[in-house]
Amino acid sequence: MAIDAINSAWIERDDKNLLGNRDFTYGEARFYSFYPLLMLTRPKPGEVFVDLGSGTGLPSAVAAIMFP
Repeated sequence: MAIDAINSAWIERDDKNLLGNRDFTYGEARFYSFYPLLMLTRPKPGEVFVDLGSGTGLPSAVAAIMFP
């Protein structure tokens, strides 16, 4: 069974009538917005990127692919 990581939180919030409450809003990083932010940090060889989120791990994947 495939899991829709991006929309599953919205579906759950809708089921519980919580769409108007932003206290527990889930957001997944998108490549097209995250990559430019990562570029602003000017990563250097040997530096470590840590993703402390609990999403699908896209920020870690982007950092690893774009700055091996």
